[in-house]
Amino acid sequence: MEDFKTFFIFVIAALVFVVDILHRVFVDPVGNEEDIERYEKGSFWTRRRYERSDYVSARLAKSIRDHLDMEEPGKFEIPDWAKGDEETSKADAWKCSDCGRLNHGFQDTCTCGCRKDA
Repeated sequence: MEDFKTFFIFVIAALVFVVDILHRVFVDPVGNEEDIERYEKGSFWTRRRYERSDYVSARLAKSIRDHLDMEEPGKFEIPDWAKGDEETSKADAWKCSDCGRLNHGFQDTCTCGCRKDA
């Protein structure tokens, strides 16, 4: 029974570590550079255990992002094909007579149910 408890605790700790890495890779990659810089610039005496674990997971997440060739957030540009034609959309806009909502020109029906021609 004691071996099962030890194994269970090990599995939970491994899952927490994996979830932290996945969070750093896909959700919050900005914090990786901050954690790496804080740990590497800190003195030996000021480093704490949690900073070391943040450093290890940040380095691992950074290497995964580099391996997958993922761009840093903020460097991504919207491709031209995804950009909407805002001038046409604004020029053809119509205002709903029932609710007063401004709708795009390509919409025939407002969200309230009123038709464009009514």
